[in-house]
Amino acid sequence: KELFYRWAMFGAFSPVMRTHHGSDECGNWAFDRDAETLAHYARYARVHTRLFPLWQWLAERAAEFGLPLMRHPYLVEHANPAYVAKSGPVFFVGDNLLVAPALSEGATEVDVVLPGEGWWPLFGADPIDEAAASDGTVAVTWPAPVTEIPAFVRPGTAMVLLATAPDTFYAASDSDVTTLVGTTARTVALYPDASGAATGAGEG
Repeated sequence: KELFYRWAMFGAFSPVMRTHHGSDECGNWAFDRDAETLAHYARYARVHTRLFPLWQWLAERAAEFGLPLMRHPYLVEHANPAYVAKSGPVFFVGDNLLVAPALSEGATEVDVVLPGEGWWPLFGADPIDEAAASDGTVAVTWPAPVTEIPAFVRPGTAMVLLATAPDTFYAASDSDVTTLVGTTARTVALYPDASGAATGAGEG
């Protein structure tokens, strides 16, 4: 169950989020095995779908320029070798969203290195108030219980999200089912830098 929870959260920050029972349908944990798991999966499915404007923008750029949607730190911070050397098992979604999944069974926190000061927790209300080391990197120990995945946004980012998560990206005949076609409202989440500025920089 713990492994399924971790993979569901990882999937929410990848372009394709889906379930698969693998080679042991009865033995492997499934999204609908119990009410708690279903609620966990639904929560992160909503995170994934609300990121749709970002996925769409990144997919268009991938088709045009070849950059992957999920990126190794070197692709994003190649001009910052000190950070790349310290970055550890993290990945970026685009250039401005950094995800640091817990990889150890029973983990409750992860050690994360950020490429500079002022990064925001994706789900937080305040930037990280931690001074940088002499090489410009910021090291933090971040809570990572089984229901949470540490994710951080670059300071100065304006992230466009769907205002609400649709039930499906496909057409539906049931009027109670919300589809992507009917989900036109957008929300802009602001993660300002130290000067108070935030720009989308194209992403989303």
